[in-house]
Amino acid sequence: MQPKLQNNVIIPYQLKGLTPIFFENYSMSCISISAIEKISNFMLLNGRKPTLRVEGKIVEKTWKELPSLFSGAMLGNYALKPDEFIGIITIDNSSSCENSTRLLPKILSAFKARSTKLLNLYHGSHGRVFWENKFREYPITNFNELRKVLRIIDRH
Repeated sequence: MQPKLQNNVIIPYQLKGLTPIFFENYSMSCISISAIEKISNFMLLNGRKPTLRVEGKIVEKTWKELPSLFSGAMLGNYALKPDEFIGIITIDNSSSCENSTRLLPKILSAFKARSTKLLNLYHGSHGRVFWENKFREYPITNFNELRKVLRIIDRH
């Protein structure tokens, strides 16, 4: 198992209180995005204890800004690996003007664009592409799937 830094933000709901109605009113997904270059972009591996790099802090900052840009988006647990970001996004279907299947790619596009811009500023470069074009999405449609995803994030 590869070392990782895990950061749990406050999940916007109580796990015990989740009902099937929650999953009807909210679209929840676990997303995974990889960096193009596999060079320990987010952290340094010092033995078994990973150390977050400035690049990882930039990615975390950008992730935490998303709800201010997309009012219907709520963030859940996330984890950073040396060259990958994985996290849970929940979209409130009632407050979003768009279908969640259209909104999620816009949210991730904004995340990748903003973090890339900040990473290029930090490195003094311009136009460097940081993220792979694709992302992986794992829709979460019930409590058991959420528990599985939380275990994946915990060990990822």
